[in-house]
Amino acid sequence: MKNVIEWIKKLNKNKKFKLIISLGMVIISALLQVYILQVFMTPCDLISGGFTGIALFMNKALKLIHIDFSTSLGILLLNIPAALLCVKGISKRFAFLSSVQFTLVSLLLQSLEFKPFFDDMVLNILFGG
Repeated sequence: MKNVIEWIKKLNKNKKFKLIISLGMVIISALLQVYILQVFMTPCDLISGGFTGIALFMNKALKLIHIDFSTSLGILLLNIPAALLCVKGISKRFAFLSSVQFTLVSLLLQSLEFKPFFDDMVLNILFGG
């Protein structure tokens, strides 16, 4: 048992291991975000928060005047300047992981298609929220 604890402590100090774990979590979060958006939020015309929500709003608002604006493109256009500011203001690691996350969300929104889980709008709103 003592050897296992020492091994875990060594892994916690390994920067490459931490980065791999962080990348895995970022990939999972991007998949979950796309799933929630497509399964619960979009069928109810709900908008999430942050830059993703602004990109969704832009997509819906521009559709009203018959302009097809990609939500994925909006996510990239809004997040890239923020990521560049984060490189100087926060850290390169944070900016890198954030960039991987929003890029994956953008790509996965274009390539994956999930069907709504419920036909009932109230259930979609409860689970989506």
